[in-house]
Amino acid sequence: MVLRRLPDDEALAPAAEVRARRPADPALGDVVGWLWVTRVPDAVRVLRVLPDAATDLVFTGARLHVAGPDTTACLESLPRDAMVLGC
Repeated sequence: MVLRRLPDDEALAPAAEVRARRPADPALGDVVGWLWVTRVPDAVRVLRVLPDAATDLVFTGARLHVAGPDTTACLESLPRDAMVLGC
């Protein structure tokens, strides 16, 4: 199946501006590449995350989980106006 258009309540990740920076503690540099944060737009309920060969720790306020490395796209359901933090 070829997806030609995303449903109205879906977006490709990241769905909004992402702010990223290197870890402040140089000792983390061997295990953490970047710290990042984004806020999912209010109209988006599902993020379609495309594989990027990375492993992320993702915190959405209600849960912490390990994501990736993915070999196919995955769908991530999020609460309204979610703030997402990751590394």
